[in-house]
Amino acid sequence: MIAAVWGFLQHPTNEKLEATSEERNTLFVRLLGTMVFLSILFGLLIGSFSELFDLDFGDHAVDELFKNYSLFTVLLLAVVLAPILEELLFRAPLTIFKNPAHFKYAYYVSILLFGVIHISNYSTIEGQYWAIPILVSPQLSAGVFLGYIRIKLGLFWSILLHAAHNLVLTAPLLVYLFLEIPLE
Repeated sequence: MIAAVWGFLQHPTNEKLEATSEERNTLFVRLLGTMVFLSILFGLLIGSFSELFDLDFGDHAVDELFKNYSLFTVLLLAVVLAPILEELLFRAPLTIFKNPAHFKYAYYVSILLFGVIHISNYSTIEGQYWAIPILVSPQLSAGVFLGYIRIKLGLFWSILLHAAHNLVLTAPLLVYLFLEIPLE
């Protein structure tokens, strides 16, 4: 799986994958597992990096969501609204680029823009701009996989993958809050 996505990242092409329903489902599950694994890995890297260098990036937007909104609203925003809006904004336009050279750059730009927009998740960056690539590494990684499935299977699949990814990552926090278990 990683090899296929890595190959696509190196030489992206605007070519849909002809696949059976079973093959699409298998691809989806493998991409989801890989994305979640990498997001957790990058999250641990960010935490370790912040601790090691005593960096403070302020509250994360997800923390603010949980503080200010109901569980239902957080679930709606993270698992429904954000995936739909972000996929429409960052990946829906990819298929209009028919020229291979234009498509390649559009794919790379969509990944970078997806990462850059998520820097707004951090309330404090001042003077620590050099850390931005590390802070948005989970989103850059996710952008690669979401762009891949967008092209290979279609926009619906990228929205679904994005939603499932967000659900898997927020579910433990939602359970803690639902059960009113203190996080600290």
